[in-house]
Amino acid sequence: MKKANKKIFWDYNINKGWQPKTDRQWLWYLERKINYDDYKDLKKEVVKKYFLRLAKRLDPGKRAMLAYYFWNKL
Repeated sequence: MKKANKKIFWDYNINKGWQPKTDRQWLWYLERKINYDDYKDLKKEVVKKYFLRLAKRLDPGKRAMLAYYFWNKL
């Protein structure tokens, strides 16, 4: 499997160990990661914490997938 080119998805240069500190940074970061299918290093607890505020910014299919994942466990 080919590795995705991060330059295609990230038009911002962020340091390798960078972590969001504010709610606004978290929303921006999570939106970008989820909408561009870059789920690596995402923590379930963090996505769930911001999901309600993040949902309107997500692709409708990804929003539905995450909503099902968090609240409709088999």
